[in-house]
Amino acid sequence: MSYYKNEDEVLIMLGAFFHIEKISHDKKNNLWIAYLSLAEESDYRLKDTFAHMKQKIGEETNLASLGKILFEMGEFEQVEKCYQHMMRDAQLDLSAAHSGLSKAALGQNDFIKAANYEQQALAIKTSILPKNHRDLAISYSRLGHIYCEQNDHDQALKYLKQAMKIEEKLFPLEPLILAKTYKRIATTYADLGRYTLALEYYTKVLEIRQAYLPPIAKSIASTYHSIGKLHYKQKELTIAFQYYSDALEIYKKILPPKHPSIVQIEEDISKLKSK
Repeated sequence: MSYYKNEDEVLIMLGAFFHIEKISHDKKNNLWIAYLSLAEESDYRLKDTFAHMKQKIGEETNLASLGKILFEMGEFEQVEKCYQHMMRDAQLDLSAAHSGLSKAALGQNDFIKAANYEQQALAIKTSILPKNHRDLAISYSRLGHIYCEQNDHDQALKYLKQAMKIEEKLFPLEPLILAKTYKRIATTYADLGRYTLALEYYTKVLEIRQAYLPPIAKSIASTYHSIGKLHYKQKELTIAFQYYSDALEIYKKILPPKHPSIVQIEEDISKLKSK
């Protein structure tokens, strides 16, 4: 047991034993007040009880041990709630494992396996989470990214827009997650050659990142670079050059001179100038 004086609260460890010293009735507030003193494990009268409870419940304090205590108390409705919560946590852990395996597969460019694992994660989440939960949006967005990598752009946009629908409702609570989904939508439209739509979404990405990140964040520079590429593809070379320059200015402040991002953008600027 521990006492936090400044917060006027006492934390009591699960399974603690107390002596009831006395009970009084507060007539004014219609309350019964019990005066307790904490029993110690060395208390001879409770020694056998302590030993029995430890053996029955176990050393760890978790939802399983809480369920056992509630069962002993005859609080069967609370027992049911406790174990349902435990099952939900176990399912979410399994979902997280599937998502982790999906990331590992994606890192190895095994897109089919990555999609299968993330679909399994999504199925679990869908069965236990509210339909507008952020974790559903994260799975939808990941699936959209995976399908985009497979060049299955219709499927990619389907999942990405499901993610976007949820994340826009949550905004501004999860702004950078929404920005990531916008970026994936922009990338998908760019792959399809729909540059106007791609620019529309990259502009949204830039607005969010500029609002919520430091001005020299690497992801802001990469967004400038991506927008510059889209203008280059549309032969808007002056605008493209400005975005390339903005990106390079940030990169030079935060990255070493030979970093691949700097090398790439310098090549893009050189290519643009040769036009």
